[in-house]
Amino acid sequence: MEDNREQLTVSSSDIPSDVPSDVPLKNDLPPVKSKGCKVHEFMIQLLKKQVQDGKLELERSLRRKKEENMQDQASQTEEEDLKEEKEKMQEQASQTEEEDLKEEKEKMQEQPLRRRRKT
Repeated sequence: MEDNREQLTVSSSDIPSDVPSDVPLKNDLPPVKSKGCKVHEFMIQLLKKQVQDGKLELERSLRRKKEENMQDQASQTEEEDLKEEKEKMQEQASQTEEEDLKEEKEKMQEQPLRRRRKT
């Protein structure tokens, strides 16, 4: 059967020049779709949708990760800022405490001098 089909195939060199050029050759004919092709088309559409859904899910996942990273960085920065602020406050408190102690010490040293002068 296939041998017969091959014999029926017409090439452009086999066509006499008096045949109009608008007569389609075998290769120019549109493909004939069988019922099985509808199933294939459906499967292709389904696969395309799954690919699109996969891309969307991947985008969402990447966006979520990016947001989580940004939040982590923000919280890290906030923690560092709080730590620095705490250190500054402790340093200021210790400086103030030192100054207060110095002033107290000076006052205590002045008091015996005043008492001595009075006597």
